[in-house]
Amino acid sequence: MAWAPQLTECHGCGHTTSGTDVDLPTDSNALFESADYGRWRLVDDEVVRTAAQRIDVLTPYAAGGQALELGCSTGEATADLANRGWQAFGLEPSEFAFDVACERYPQAAFAHGLFPTLPADWPADFDLIVAFHVIEHIQDLESLARDLRARLRPGGLLYVRVPNWASWSRLITRQHWPNLFPEHLHHFTPASLERFVESAGAAPIAGGTSGHAHEWVGGLRRSARRLRPREQRSSPPPLIAGAMRINAMLDRVGRPWFWLEEHRHAGSELWIIGRRR
Repeated sequence: MAWAPQLTECHGCGHTTSGTDVDLPTDSNALFESADYGRWRLVDDEVVRTAAQRIDVLTPYAAGGQALELGCSTGEATADLANRGWQAFGLEPSEFAFDVACERYPQAAFAHGLFPTLPADWPADFDLIVAFHVIEHIQDLESLARDLRARLRPGGLLYVRVPNWASWSRLITRQHWPNLFPEHLHHFTPASLERFVESAGAAPIAGGTSGHAHEWVGGLRRSARRLRPREQRSSPPPLIAGAMRINAMLDRVGRPWFWLEEHRHAGSELWIIGRRR
């Protein structure tokens, strides 16, 4: 049976939860263990540039200390933190990505597993916790917030990035938005992401959105597929390095439009930084 989202929206903050009409494991890493995903991460320098741009956002708010990245993938952001003087630790559930991170970035420490369980020789708490496109995968946000609160030192920073449910790309492409897939159980608005950070014991100190080509290209492509006769439709192609390079090129060409999205807080990626009380 094909997957279809069952969306429930909070009328107060716009936060939306996604169910399914089929029984799917919520902890599946099938996409992140795939050969196509692996080839992209191994050959595309864009992932390194993206990691550096994300960590650049921290510069006005933090100078160093002990940092933990949740869902660190192949380790680019964790390594970038280490290069900037942080004692950096990355936790990753994908065995493939963990192996790549360990091989590529000896300047940081990595572990294969799921938060909140950490290796015994790691710190018990941190000056910085980052989670880029992670928390939308977690079913129990209350437990996650409690665990983050326990691991973040007073005065420490929590830095989160998620797809933006209130983005222009989502509002226009609607059910064809490419961030609608089974692994995404929560869809955040600026208000609901701020509420989550506060529930983790942190006061928001900065936030915004980033515009990207992927959500527009993916959403329009999915919309076009629905216009074809049913027998001519096919599943979207798997994530491949070539497609990601095209998206990176479109990100650069479309920068004026994405700047406008960001200026109006309507970019496809939502970010927030909170300081632990």
